[in-house]
Amino acid sequence: MGNEGGDGTRVDGVEFGALKEALQEHQYPVTASELVEVYGGFELEGPNGTDSVEKALRHADVDSFRTPGDVRDAIVHAVGNEQGDGDEEADGDENGNGSKDESDPDDDDGASGDWSPKSV
Repeated sequence: MGNEGGDGTRVDGVEFGALKEALQEHQYPVTASELVEVYGGFELEGPNGTDSVEKALRHADVDSFRTPGDVRDAIVHAVGNEQGDGDEEADGDENGNGSKDESDPDDDDGASGDWSPKSV
């Protein structure tokens, strides 16, 4: 995931704004339904306009999340698919390069900013 803003709230063309900090402070694990209930009204700025967290999470292929980075990845992927991407290989190339290894909980910082949980 590329960080397009200095504060790490824009990831791969999606501006998370205040939602990033809210997700970091949320308790995990959490279901998509719980996130929709709490954050569904938050708006995301994408390359093709504004969308709600609710719509993005309803299009996500994931029902539960262990970290804020997992939520971020699901939203970025869902927004990309909504924009006509439709490429199931969007997470990496044929060799798996670029895809996130879900077994590595420390993979939430780096290029896309620090998305580590703030609460334990």
